[in-house]
Amino acid sequence: MVGDILRRERERQNLSIKDIEQATSIRALYIEAIEKSENDKLPGEVYTKGFIKNYANFLKLDSESLVRQYRDEISPVPVVSVPEGQEGEGAAQASEQSSESAKTEKVMKAPRSTRPAQPFEEGNRNSMMAAAAVLVLALVGGLYYYFSGVNGGELAVTPTEQTQVVEQTAKPEAQPTATNVASAAAPTDGVNLEAKFNDRCWTKVTVDGVVAYEGTAEQGESLTWKANDRIDVTAGNAGAIEFVENGVNLGIAGAVGDVIDKTFVKK
Repeated sequence: MVGDILRRERERQNLSIKDIEQATSIRALYIEAIEKSENDKLPGEVYTKGFIKNYANFLKLDSESLVRQYRDEISPVPVVSVPEGQEGEGAAQASEQSSESAKTEKVMKAPRSTRPAQPFEEGNRNSMMAAAAVLVLALVGGLYYYFSGVNGGELAVTPTEQTQVVEQTAKPEAQPTATNVASAAAPTDGVNLEAKFNDRCWTKVTVDGVVAYEGTAEQGESLTWKANDRIDVTAGNAGAIEFVENGVNLGIAGAVGDVIDKTFVKK
């Protein structure tokens, strides 16, 4: 298990869970849950992969291999058992299925002109022809009703409609209005930070040394904080969070699954 590998290596290096927490910013309760394979206590697969990657990198282990192993542990490949005495029959059925799949793939890859016509293709063509006929009839009917209202080659216009046309013609063009655009170089009072989330992301925010937020933000959520001097942010999924500092969009914070620490100070 991935948790056993990480725990044994941590103990071999004489490191405590508190040491790992301080070095990686992963909360101790999540470190313990990973080592004990208690997946119900972890925030989600994406965040857990990021935790395992950072944990393994700190211990100088193969993080990619451990992440793949974790994925296999939570989503094992199903094994189909064959009753005793039917192994040969099962193998024959598998061979037949493979042959049929190969034939189907060969037919689908062949150019349309060389493929035999399939029943559903004929049905689709008939449906499209019927729909086209309905559209043509609707167009003809619409033209008929349109031209039936024409008087002497021109559409009849009531006095009320003529008045509206004159008013619309006489109306002066609207003058463009100035748009207030926030200047990136404008002076700011302290630190103003906005976090936009395009996916679920566990986040901890400290404003001037006080924890202002800790939890899992949902997709589409937007949170803002204001500090006099400093804002510290720890996020469990850098690819899910976008920062806007004092009106300046800094873009996506990093790759999906990466755990990051960001500090924003008064300029």
